[in-house]
Amino acid sequence: MNGLFNELLKDLGFSTHFITCSVFSQPKQQFTPYFGHVAIVVHLEEDWLVDVGFGTNFPEPLKLDAEAHQLQDGVHYQLVRINEEEILLRRTNDQQEYIKMYKLKLEPQLLTAFAGMCHYHQTSPKSPFTQGKLCSLLTSDGRITLTDKAFIKTVNGKKTETPVASPQEFDQKLREHFGIVL
Repeated sequence: MNGLFNELLKDLGFSTHFITCSVFSQPKQQFTPYFGHVAIVVHLEEDWLVDVGFGTNFPEPLKLDAEAHQLQDGVHYQLVRINEEEILLRRTNDQQEYIKMYKLKLEPQLLTAFAGMCHYHQTSPKSPFTQGKLCSLLTSDGRITLTDKAFIKTVNGKKTETPVASPQEFDQKLREHFGIVL
C-alpha cells in the first residue's frame, strides 16, 4: 500500500523516500526484523512520517523531528530517538501507558529491498497475514476491522469487538461495511 501511495505522492509533486521499519510484535513482546514493513518520509519544510499500510496507525502524517505528543483522533503518537540510527514510534491513550508500534531508520531505501520480507508475509504459514482473512478501513471517527473471527469497531480510541460466527456472516459484514462482494 505504501508503494502505491508513494507513487501518488510523487505524481502530485512531493519529494519522498522509503524507510525500513521493525514492527513490535505484541504477542511475542519483541521487534520483528527490519525490511518487514516500509513507510514513507515526505520532505517539505520539515520531514513527515507517512504510513498507510499499518493497521492501527496514525491517520495523518507525523512530524519526524518532534518528540512531543502528536494528537490524532484521541490517540497520542510520539517519536522517541533510541540511538543515532533508530527512532521508536509509540502511542498512548492516557499518556501513561505506551504501546510500541515500530522502530524506524531514516536512511533512504529502495522498494526492492523489501521484496524478501514481502514474499515471506504473503506465503509463509508463520506470517500473520496468511493466518486468516483481514479487511480494515479508516473511518471519520476511528477504524473498522473485519477478520474471519471478529468485527472490531474503534471509535475515538475505544474498541468494541463482536465475534463473527460463520463464513456467511463474514461475507455479509464485508458487503455491509466495506462494500465488497466475494
